[in-house]
Amino acid sequence: MTQNNTRSTETHVQNHSLAWSVALHLLPGVPLTILYVIGVRLVKAHGFPGFPSLAFSVGLVLIPLQLGYLLYQGKKRNGRISLQGIVLYREPMPWWQYVALGLPCLIWGMALFATIGPAIDRFLIVRLFSWVPQWYLYDNITQYSQSAVLFSWALFFIFNVTGALAEEFYFHGHLLPRLSHLGPWAPLVNSVLFSLYHFFTPWQNIVRILGLLPWTYAIWWKKSLLLGILLHCTSNAIYGLVILGVILNASVLARIEPLLLA
Repeated sequence: MTQNNTRSTETHVQNHSLAWSVALHLLPGVPLTILYVIGVRLVKAHGFPGFPSLAFSVGLVLIPLQLGYLLYQGKKRNGRISLQGIVLYREPMPWWQYVALGLPCLIWGMALFATIGPAIDRFLIVRLFSWVPQWYLYDNITQYSQSAVLFSWALFFIFNVTGALAEEFYFHGHLLPRLSHLGPWAPLVNSVLFSLYHFFTPWQNIVRILGLLPWTYAIWWKKSLLLGILLHCTSNAIYGLVILGVILNASVLARIEPLLLA
């Protein structure tokens, strides 16, 4: 598709009503959360930590549901399997703008999650979500075999990054452009609904929304889905590597601790 045709398509895109947009944002989170919650208990019962449950939920629900919906809409619009006119915001940018816009957004989001995120999560879990069972909230990875933990992490890493790609196509390439009638409120509505769709971690909504807002406004301003893909996939990859560091550190500590107690 040429750049002129892309702009023409985005100019004439049919907006969603607010109610329909809310439904399209939130409904995919229902089966995703159900499978995730069930999966945490199941994988733990079979000798694995709980976090690969997210990988199964992403692979079995998130990617097929969101990409399947987009491909269905493309087939209905174009008469063939195509995302033309369905996934928008394809305007190119100079490479330096990806760095100039993307790097501050990435640092902002990661800084929030690393600094105030844990404290806010703990506060909200204690005050509002104390009814959530401990087996769901916490996991001692030293109780599992190292092979089980590393295999679980590999699954988690792969699907956490590929899931981010699917979410960008769905939430920022499809749903965000169809909120254009809201003007500058569109990125805010999109960010809030995208955060709420993570029903399995509601205590993270405050930090997640604050972290996402600059990203979403940058994507909306530049009409660049690629910027969103780079930000989302990179942040998820870094998060996965941080988890790997925690895993390896916990494994070392588990081996050292018996010597210290001897």
